[in-house]
Amino acid sequence: MYRQIRVRSKDAYLQPIVWRPNEADVIHHYRLKTITFGIASAPFQATRTLQHLAMNEQDRFSNVATYLQRDFYVDDLMTGTNPVEEAVDLYTELTHLLRMDGFDLRKWNSNLDEVLEVISEHHRGSAHPLNFNKEDRVKAFGLQWHPQRDMFMFNIHAKTLSTGGPTKMAVASTIASLFDPLAWL
Repeated sequence: MYRQIRVRSKDAYLQPIVWRPNEADVIHHYRLKTITFGIASAPFQATRTLQHLAMNEQDRFSNVATYLQRDFYVDDLMTGTNPVEEAVDLYTELTHLLRMDGFDLRKWNSNLDEVLEVISEHHRGSAHPLNFNKEDRVKAFGLQWHPQRDMFMFNIHAKTLSTGGPTKMAVASTIASLFDPLAWL
């Protein structure tokens, strides 16, 4: 997603690239014109771009603009709808809106076969989307979603010291390693 978002021309000087193929060559100066993956501000810039897109397209895509503003975290959408028709409309309209601006939203999943049948093979998130077994799960944001049971779970690996018993430090380390943006824990 980051490489799809252009930085304003007047701000590109803030992302210089200095390059030379080997020591004997002349140094070349370039400017990166897209968001740089890995820098601290990149997730904010990506999220802000999607929010700006939602504001610009509010009149034409009012049904999905709210999802675009509310249910994205960087480039991942986590949401749900009821009934099935609404889920199909969300998939259709949101992929159309994002494709207009060069974004291809993939890894769609559902726990309902009726929704999965509408999602193109290119956009599906599972290798076998219509044949979930009991242990198939979708991972996003440090969460695991079990589509068959429609249940979210955290996978926690408790850290212990060589003595085998939990300590305050091990418990604090485990808690700090959890990513819980929805504050479920």
